[in-house]
Amino acid sequence: MTGFAAVAHYNGWMIAVLGASIVFAGLAVLSFFISQLPRILKLLEKQTASQQPGAPAPPEPAKTAEKPGKKDIASQIEPLAAKLGEPFQLAELYRLCRENDIPHPHLSLSRLQHRGILHPEGGGAFTWKSEAAVTQED
Repeated sequence: MTGFAAVAHYNGWMIAVLGASIVFAGLAVLSFFISQLPRILKLLEKQTASQQPGAPAPPEPAKTAEKPGKKDIASQIEPLAAKLGEPFQLAELYRLCRENDIPHPHLSLSRLQHRGILHPEGGGAFTWKSEAAVTQED
């Protein structure tokens, strides 16, 4: 007996499926272990640091600069818009924002436009409405 008949007679198909399943399960467990490795290492570092009596406390991560809030962004961009006069081109305001290191100028201008502070006048021109004027309209 040779070929597929021999494989079927001696349960070769079942053995092949079992082997593939074992390999797949092993790879899945290995993948899960690797994905959790950073957490495991942090836990081990904390345990070894707490067990050493004279060891200095681990340094706290440096605080990043806080993101400016909605009103902060508007207060930073308003003087730039005032420099341009009324009405102004949005591209010019964007250029001034980039020159003055305003964070994420495209996103900031988009949000100000969505909130109604940057009001389109047509032809690519915009005007600046104060926060109070926008609030009263709502």
